[in-house]
This record gives sequence, structure tokens and C-alpha cells, in this order.
Amino acid sequence: MNFPTPIQIWTTGVTEGSGGIQAFTRALANTIRRQFGPHRLEIFTRDDCPPRNDPLRRSGTRIYSTSRTIGPLRNALFSSISFANAMMTGPAIRIATHLQFLPLINSLRRFRGGQTAVVLHGIEVWHMKHSSLATALAQCNKVLSVSRFTEASATMQAKLDKKNCEILHNTFEPDRFAVGCKPDNLLSRYGLTAQQPILLTISRLAETERDKGHEEALRAVPMALAAIPDLHYVIGGGGAYVEDLQRLTEHLGITKHVTFTGFIPSDELAAHYNLCDAFIMPSRKEGFGIVFLEAMASGKPVIAGNRDGSPDALDQGRLGVIVDPTDISAIADAIIAVLHKTHPNRLIFDPTALRAAAIDQFGPTAFAARVNEILNNLLAEITTPDQIST
Repeated sequence: MNFPTPIQIWTTGVTEGSGGIQAFTRALANTIRRQFGPHRLEIFTRDDCPPRNDPLRRSGTRIYSTSRTIGPLRNALFSSISFANAMMTGPAIRIATHLQFLPLINSLRRFRGGQTAVVLHGIEVWHMKHSSLATALAQCNKVLSVSRFTEASATMQAKLDKKNCEILHNTFEPDRFAVGCKPDNLLSRYGLTAQQPILLTISRLAETERDKGHEEALRAVPMALAAIPDLHYVIGGGGAYVEDLQRLTEHLGITKHVTFTGFIPSDELAAHYNLCDAFIMPSRKEGFGIVFLEAMASGKPVIAGNRDGSPDALDQGRLGVIVDPTDISAIADAIIAVLHKTHPNRLIFDPTALRAAAIDQFGPTAFAARVNEILNNLLAEITTPDQIST
């Protein structure tokens, strides 16, 4: 049955358990579905298709996918299908959760009206290679950035009007994480004791992840060992970059103080957060850092860098410790202060209060309230009957 829909989402993927953009898109879709009803939402996904038992599909949300098309034809088919459908339905709002779709939805607005919005996550906008993307950003009704760092970069490159920009922080699933004891099975697996101070980093270890701060954290370990002799650093994640990190560990002479876990399956993620005494990722190119939220929801102090979107995830330092990610001594000092519990931010040493604060700031309720505020403001600006169905 054909019916006009007030909101469309254009995305690379929306399947549960995928990457960061997919998780954000899924949270956005579920918020819209609950607020406006599943029949008022359409999702165009280029690279994946949720299974039939997926809650989004079971709810009645209409999902169009081109994931079965291979090679360069996929982009062309995605553009054709989404363009044709959008021309028929004329939605009030089109939201691109990846910058690459923005020029297309902007062109649709010229034919069918409505509002356009884009979500900016990080690296895709920090160094825009095509002037057409900057032009598309300037023509968009609402630019939503997951962090202040990303917003500042977009504003500078595209010369955006600040009144058209909003911050929409990432959210997470707090029910997946809880404050708990160090799991005996992981202590046994990695040859550790419950009394040992344990640092943890979890991320993909692909070659593209060299700016997450692993090397800097490793270089800080020898300094921290002078104050904490039994310190152990657990690095979770799989990828080719691990070989370079292992060589650096050997070069620094700290092999016995470092464990590389390899890929951590999702059903063991919460247990690994419980394993550690502090989570560290002094990155330089992180769009936001959902791992920080997960660690805080597990009651763990977090150490992050100050040169990217990470400070937003720590609420500018209220929820964690922010350091210069290029200053090895500062990183070592932060590790010592956190593990010795001498850091002046006392909230990070109260696991229950830290978890509650992270959920209050970034949990689903806060995210939904922010999304509803933004969308209702956009809808309020639409006045012509063919742009919105009542």
C-alpha cells in the first residue's frame, strides 16, 4: 500500500551488531518508530538488510535494501530505488546518516520539498575531499554532529550557518553492561589475578586504526610500572595492526605486562570491561567513542584524548580523565592517578554513580528526547500540505 511517510532514513547499514554508524542509525530509527509509529518511517539501506526476525522489520517499518547487488552497480541501484520511492512519497524529512547521501537527498528536496538533515560522525567530514560535499552541507536544513569537534570541522570547511547546526551525541545500550567483579574465567584465561591493576583498550586493530592511541598507551606503560609494578595492559581487538603493536611491546621490554586478546565476541564484551580497573584510549581521530560509554556503564574510570571527539563522550571531563594524546608523560601520570585513586575527579571512583551519570547523559532516554526535539522543530517549519501527511 502506498502512503506518504513523514521521515526517511538513508544509510549504509542498520543491522544489529554492526559498526558505529549502523548502531547510531538503528538507535535513530527506533526512536523515530516509537515517536511517530513504524508506518511513518522508511529506511533505505545500501549495504545490508536486517533479517526477517529483526525487531525493526517485525515492527512494520519499511526497509529497502540493495545489499544483494554486487560491485559498482549497488550505488546506482540504491540511488535509483531511493530516488523513485522518494519522488512518490514526498516525505517531510529525509535524514542521511552518512555524508555521501546528502547531495542526492538535497536534490530531491528541490523536486518534492521537505526538510533534509545529515548526521556527521567524524573522519568523513574532517578532511572532505570534494567541494560538492561542502556545498551539500551548506544547503542542508540541519547538520547534526555527534561531537563538538566534528561540528567545528564541518562549520569551518563548509562555512555553515551555526543556526543550522546541532549536536546529537551517540547513545548506547546500557542494559548490556553492569558493574561487576573481575570474571574468574578471564583472569584464568589471561593468567592474571584479581588484585592486579588492569588497563584495557578495546577497538578494531585494522591498519586504519593507528590513531586510537595504542602506541602512546604502550609507551606510557614503562613509566607507570615504576609506580605500579604489577600493572597489566589488556588490548582487545583483532586486525593486522596488532603485529606492529606486538613488536613495539617487545621493543619496550614490557611483553609480560601486555596481553593481546584478539577479537572479542559481543557476548564477552561486558565481561572484559569488568575485568579492568580502568579503560584507556588516548585517540587523536575518534568521532565520539561509544566504547567510553560502555566502560563507564560498567563503572570503570576512562582515560581519553583531548584532540578529537572523545571529550564529548566524557562530558568535557566530568565523567572521566582527558589528556593530551601526544604527551606520553601525561598519559602515564593519568594512569597512575586513576589506578592509585588520587585523581581529583572523585566521580570516576564511584562505579554506581559513574554508571548512573553516563546513562543519564547518553542513555536511550536522553537520546530519544534530543532526537524528538530536533525532528519536531524541523516538522514545525513545514507548512505546505504536500510536505507532511497528518
